Amino acid sequence: RKINSVPSVAHWLSKFSCDPEAAKVNGERYPPKSVYLIMCGLIRYLADIKGEEGFNILDKRDSRFRKFGRTLDEETKDATKSGVAQASKRAAKAESPEE
Repeated sequence: RKINSVPSVAHWLSKFSCDPEAAKVNGERYPPKSVYLIMCGLIRYLADIKGEEGFNILDKRDSRFRKFGRTLDEETKDATKSGVAQASKRAAKAESPEE
């Protein structure tokens, strides 16, 4: 499916950010920082394929992505409340070698 139009990108991003299937293989939610980094990668990809016509999906001033921005904010707050972000930080700390 081609998703190069702004309405199409906004629609699928909103679905991705709140879809329970958009999770790790073990079923855990991605931490908010990981979702943010995925979105940054998508912005770079869109800039590469669209050039000057590219758009920033995280630009809060762009009304075309307002619904996506609200959905992403809600999911980030919910994940933080649920401890997903903290669990991710603890796991990263446990994996890093002691100095």
